[in-house]
Amino acid sequence: MVALWLSLPALQEPVRVERLAYAKWTGCWRISNGRIEVVVVPQVGRVLRLARIGGPNLLWENPALVEGRSAVAPGEWANYGGDKLWPSPQSWGWPPDPKLDGSMHRSKAIANGVWMASQPAARDGVRFERSITLEPGADVVFFRQRMIATGPKPVRWAVWQVTQLNDPSEILMELPTDPASWIPMGDPPQRSVDANLRLEGRWLRITRHPEQSFKVGSALRNGTLWAKTASGWLEMRALLRPPFGTFPDQGAGLQVYCNADPDRYVELEVTGFLSELQPGEASELEVRWRLADQPKL
Repeated sequence: MVALWLSLPALQEPVRVERLAYAKWTGCWRISNGRIEVVVVPQVGRVLRLARIGGPNLLWENPALVEGRSAVAPGEWANYGGDKLWPSPQSWGWPPDPKLDGSMHRSKAIANGVWMASQPAARDGVRFERSITLEPGADVVFFRQRMIATGPKPVRWAVWQVTQLNDPSEILMELPTDPASWIPMGDPPQRSVDANLRLEGRWLRITRHPEQSFKVGSALRNGTLWAKTASGWLEMRALLRPPFGTFPDQGAGLQVYCNADPDRYVELEVTGFLSELQPGEASELEVRWRLADQPKL
């Protein structure tokens, strides 16, 4: 008798979408696939948790605000942490419009994830919609995002996704080649950050400075950011498709902001292309998060 052994693929857990209380908020969403989980908090329009199942949160959270130990004064911007959308470039001044960042968003369950939409922001003339989904059996999160012009006049913006990570030990930013170069951004640092920036071929290796905040960017189209977290490496990549256009904000479609102590976070930022939107028109930005044991360089 000959024994025939069949190699069958392992069964994948389905993606589960459930309501739950998170920190001080009720009516939040947990998306999980047995490998990783994401928590979406519509009350502030943000993703506030990304983790392997049973693992630490890879996103930075402001403990005073998330836990309710501090209140937000009227007109004051609240940096809850996590992941959010803004219009780019930052010519809108400060603070961000609370209709887009920090206030209640509409939300609902969709296949493999959650859909969320902001209120219209009269000052900026847009609103955001985003779907956040997990890939079954993989450590992958997809963001499909739309910016819709809502005002009576045309607007010119790009979609800007900002992800705050909890003190990654290092970041890799992919650069254009011939020659490889990066873009200094923001206010010039008062303390030298030369030791925190190391060029390695077409990659810039970045570490956070405990006493000096700084920001750098890359003009590479369809480039990648990697961050070394407490649960392995996180990739953040914009999935850009033609027709290609112009990046806002010094032409940097990839940006990394390192915050000084005591709030030990690093921002991975990606933008879409600038678009002139007539009332009712929309532009889109698709972004992928992926967890891996090692970066794919």
